[in-house]
Amino acid sequence: MNTALSNSIDLQSPEYRLEAIPLVLNRHKIVFSKTTAAKLVGGRGKLGKLIEQGRVRVEKKASGKQNGKWYCNGGDVIRNMKL
Repeated sequence: MNTALSNSIDLQSPEYRLEAIPLVLNRHKIVFSKTTAAKLVGGRGKLGKLIEQGRVRVEKKASGKQNGKWYCNGGDVIRNMKL
């Protein structure tokens, strides 16, 4: 009896593929703007709370202006997306 096969992960299973999405986004360094990220997680307030809790990583880049662009980690946003 081969027990190794029964404990192996089915790479084609829907559960595995859903859990792999944030990993792929992180690997390819996919980021969302603040506006897009807020729409996906359920609003600006919710996004702010997720950033404070450390559940969504964000990088704010100021390009010589007072207001800088926010780059929210794509994998983090997808993990916390409102369904």
